[in-house]
Amino acid sequence: MNAPRTVAALFHAGLLLTGGAVAAAPVLGNLAQPAQDHSVAISLNEWQASSLRLSAAAGAWRVRSITVRMAQQAANESFAFRITGEAALRPALLDVRAAFTTPAISGTGTQTVTFAVKNSPAPVLQPGQTYWLVGGVERLDGNFTPSTGIYYWSYALSSLTDTTPASGWSFGPQSASAGTLGSNWAPEPTTPFSFSLEAVPENPAMTLARWRELHPGGPADTATWLSTDHDSNGLTGLLDFAFNADRTALPSAFLDPAGRPGIEYVRWTSAPELTWRVQTSTDMTAWTSTTDFDTTTAAAGPETQRVRVVLRQSPSRVFLRLLLTKL
Repeated sequence: MNAPRTVAALFHAGLLLTGGAVAAAPVLGNLAQPAQDHSVAISLNEWQASSLRLSAAAGAWRVRSITVRMAQQAANESFAFRITGEAALRPALLDVRAAFTTPAISGTGTQTVTFAVKNSPAPVLQPGQTYWLVGGVERLDGNFTPSTGIYYWSYALSSLTDTTPASGWSFGPQSASAGTLGSNWAPEPTTPFSFSLEAVPENPAMTLARWRELHPGGPADTATWLSTDHDSNGLTGLLDFAFNADRTALPSAFLDPAGRPGIEYVRWTSAPELTWRVQTSTDMTAWTSTTDFDTTTAAAGPETQRVRVVLRQSPSRVFLRLLLTKL
């Protein structure tokens, strides 16, 4: 007769101080806002730019395309848009973050034109940075008259973005124009040019700084915030951070079909400040870290995964503990 089996799961939050997740959604701009058309020109001698910014809480996003409200008066094969970094509050033309393929543009009326990214792999825009969408003509083209080409980029009549932008994005805080080949950038009125940007979240790492920006409040001191239940939800700040303030994500015990004991919990897919160790005990006093287990993971959300840890051995009595450490 098999001996009675006792299986329990505990979790323990360790703290070593050595020093809501963003939902998947397209990034929108301001194309739905009223705009002034056929007013601001782009040519070899007149480049234009409009800024976009990601807050520190926005996470990283992978660019797929841009859509611009514009008109073509005279064609030039070197007309192009690019996303650059920023230097001295102006576009940094040598710091190209995304390049786009210019499609065939039919007619001369105002229209929305989509430019697909041509970088491979698609570029990633990082949080906490300002970027510039720059439009310009890079060379003379004798096949067209005038050879500089002429395009008109519509600009929004207000600084408002569309009503459902992705969290943490802002469009057009600044605009600028420049002379030949993007030289001598000068600031323009703050109403931005009309465009949108399609991107997908890059599943950024969840850091304590990012968590606290997404969930403000509690003690300013980091050690105090981590060790106290400042929001009275029954979890310390460390557990809020590690398990997304979700009690259903906390470790629970189970037996697999073969009768082997295990722990299941939900964690961030990427959280470089956290370490997770499985420990076992037969009496809940002496705990031993073990690697004698099998682990499976499955996506639980845009930035989380469900982890199942199963011991390879099947003792008659065992307690399991998940030791969580903040580095």
